[in-house]
Amino acid sequence: MTEKEKSYAELLYQPNDPELTQDRNVTVRKLQDYNSVVQQSLFCTYGYNTCVGDNFFLNVNGKLMDSGKITIGDNSVIGAGSVVTKDIPANSLAVGNPCRVIRTLEQNREN
Repeated sequence: MTEKEKSYAELLYQPNDPELTQDRNVTVRKLQDYNSVVQQSLFCTYGYNTCVGDNFFLNVNGKLMDSGKITIGDNSVIGAGSVVTKDIPANSLAVGNPCRVIRTLEQNREN
């Protein structure tokens, strides 16, 4: 089992593995490019392990710790300074370190 596979399985893994180190270096370069053109910086470990739904919002200083795969559902809001380490279901308000759901959000209703 590779170190990347161990991280996906939420097992202990060696983050200094050459493949993972190269992946993080690529992510750092991409984030530097992205963060140079936006007002709110984005931080994630790898980037390719995160899947976000439609109408997702990550507030200021939020972090996506995607050593393993994480999914954030449609219409979810992540509070300022939160550190996401696990899946967040759709229609959720989630906050904290580690980030956890504190409330289910109502879906938009037409008047």
